[in-house]
Amino acid sequence: DNIRLHDSQDERSHYCALSYCWADPQPARTLVGNIEQHKAGIRTLCLPQTLQDAVIFTRRLGLSYLWIDSLCILQDSVQDKHREIAGMASIYQDALVTIAATSASTCIEGFLSDR
Repeated sequence: DNIRLHDSQDERSHYCALSYCWADPQPARTLVGNIEQHKAGIRTLCLPQTLQDAVIFTRRLGLSYLWIDSLCILQDSVQDKHREIAGMASIYQDALVTIAATSASTCIEGFLSDR
């Protein structure tokens, strides 16, 4: 099962945003060197559990798009980071729903569990 990075710069669509604790190092990041690969596809099972859980949650909501900072911001581009960080408030404000994965102290733990 794959997801892919999608450039939605000129689109308006409902999406889910993820707010979570990273913990260093972040195992899933989009970089200048892998952005084209991420546009082609990212194996969901290779993502840390919190990101996998966010994909599951987004799909259960019937949404096609999920915003994850480590994947949607070029992590090795100072220019992209500055531009995207300046717009973070609108990213969360414009999301149909924001997942606050507060039960996980790292991105590896995940937040979905049976109760």
